[in-house]
Amino acid sequence: MSQQYGQGQGQGYQQPGGYQQPGGYQSPGYGQPGQMQPQGYGQGAPQQQGGDRPGYFMGRPLANWGQRVGAYLIDAIISSIPLIVLLPIAGVIGGSSDSGGAAAFASILIGLAYIAATVIGIFNIVFKQGKTGQTWGKGILKLRLVKMETGQPVGPGTAFVRALCHVLDSILYIGYLWPLWDDLRQTFADKIMGTVVMAER
Repeated sequence: MSQQYGQGQGQGYQQPGGYQQPGGYQSPGYGQPGQMQPQGYGQGAPQQQGGDRPGYFMGRPLANWGQRVGAYLIDAIISSIPLIVLLPIAGVIGGSSDSGGAAAFASILIGLAYIAATVIGIFNIVFKQGKTGQTWGKGILKLRLVKMETGQPVGPGTAFVRALCHVLDSILYIGYLWPLWDDLRQTFADKIMGTVVMAER
């Protein structure tokens, strides 16, 4: 009897019903000490940290005022290509003849030029920027528009509303100048829509 009892102790205690005492407890849902989730746009929703200095968001640099103006000018030039090409042609046609047909054709060219410029601008600012975060100008200068809550492109709908909100920025141009002294370098439209323009280099 004593020998059997000693063997039972050496093999470890086992509770009735087959339950075995686990070797250690580990809380579910926690990583190893010292590990942090990856940060930055494009990797899910970022969590705001208080250590960012002015001109940075989530540890990444924001586009400065000069970069944003440069991107805007590039976009404006690209959108104006139909006007640059077709308006001089319409002027030549309309001024070379006194006939009503030539004048009508010149008017049609002018209308097409403005329609084409509008379509290019809407595609660039609403659809391209909404889906990728970049207009052609932002892409050339390595900038990207993202939603602060997610770090992702804002989508065409939000990009369209943000474009409308630029009306507030145009009042005495104060909103367009606001990024010069704002810690997050936001225009009024950015603040309303919760967006920032990141610099990728």
